[in-house]
Amino acid sequence: GDINGFRLRHAFVKLDWENTSLLVGQYWHPMFITEVFPGVVSFNTGVPFQPFSRNPQIRLVNRFNDLFLSITAATQRDFTSTGPNGATSSYLRNAVIPMLDANLKYKSGKTVAGIGINYKSLKPYTELDGYKVDENVSSYSGMAFAKFGSDQMTVKLEGVYGTNLTDLVMLGGYAVKSRGNRGEIEYTSTKTLSGWADISFGKIVIFGLFG
Repeated sequence: GDINGFRLRHAFVKLDWENTSLLVGQYWHPMFITEVFPGVVSFNTGVPFQPFSRNPQIRLVNRFNDLFLSITAATQRDFTSTGPNGATSSYLRNAVIPMLDANLKYKSGKTVAGIGINYKSLKPYTELDGYKVDENVSSYSGMAFAKFGSDQMTVKLEGVYGTNLTDLVMLGGYAVKSRGNRGEIEYTSTKTLSGWADISFGKIVIFGLFG
């Protein structure tokens, strides 16, 4: 119940070779792009339009010149999905399959651009009315992002479309669509589309606009 009483933010081991790196531990969720997130004054970094989460994970990154391909398997700790027992990581653990993410990113100078896809499966109930429940609720997400600019101006853009994004501090979720009398259950997920732009000017005194 107090798993986050000690606020663990980042704790990981990273092995780095010439064109490959392997990260194991707790770090930013792969849908939080560290090069492209809103530079707002407040701590929320653009939530709930911007994915925000830190997760225990295994992340493999391969570099092909200016292209970076990232594959991640992750679980939940302090940013968890909601369900019949409140917010807990047990729904993801009951589904057995970790969250899976793939990300392709281009980086050159001040320019960053990329796309990503994410898959998550939850099992909110393992038993219902005395019957075993086998049904999972699966969700898919996709994103596109970009950053470009000069010494005086920076423009960041991002769009996210997905289902059941509450563990990323975004809008969404899921509900029971139908129930049978022998533990049969069917879920439906809320679809969310968000987009934001962040423009900043200046070097010493910086003016910015986020929308």
